[in-house]
Amino acid sequence: MNLSVVIPTLEAPAYHGCIKRLWINTPLPFELVIVCDTPSPAKRAALNEMAWKPNVKLIINDKRVGVCRAFNQGMKVAQGKFIALVSDDVMVYPHWIEPLVETLTDHPEWGFAAPIVERESKDQEWYFAAPGEGNLMTRGLIEKVGYLDDQCLALQVQGADGDYYVRMLRAGYRPTGVVESR
Repeated sequence: MNLSVVIPTLEAPAYHGCIKRLWINTPLPFELVIVCDTPSPAKRAALNEMAWKPNVKLIINDKRVGVCRAFNQGMKVAQGKFIALVSDDVMVYPHWIEPLVETLTDHPEWGFAAPIVERESKDQEWYFAAPGEGNLMTRGLIEKVGYLDDQCLALQVQGADGDYYVRMLRAGYRPTGVVESR
């Protein structure tokens, strides 16, 4: 499998929409790695049903470890040459992944590519995605730079993304943004 998609989740209502959009809008073969903190019995049952698919890996945490540690757990078991980090409330567009894979295939020295994503906020409608918003990284980047700082704000990725960008730059990578095709 060349592509892995890692999704940490709790009890987010948007979770089912996120997974559905991934299946529909990702034409490349991929493995899905779901890391769930403290699922309710209903969510645990739904996840266990999904885990029977050959391209789904499931990690269940009995205590809340936070999004950074959950992303790291997923990245550690992911088998892909390319690893996408997607939060459970992100809704990907059709063909969201191809420009990112193409960019990192053509420019492995970048190591990390972020799509442009939309926000409904009036003060910031378009911006390059932070970790967890559909960005893509190479296995080589992770091997060289390591994982997200899971000592960041316990349950959020804010703070860890700036640290990770600095570590990428220090390691010689030049992360980039890519316009998402829709």
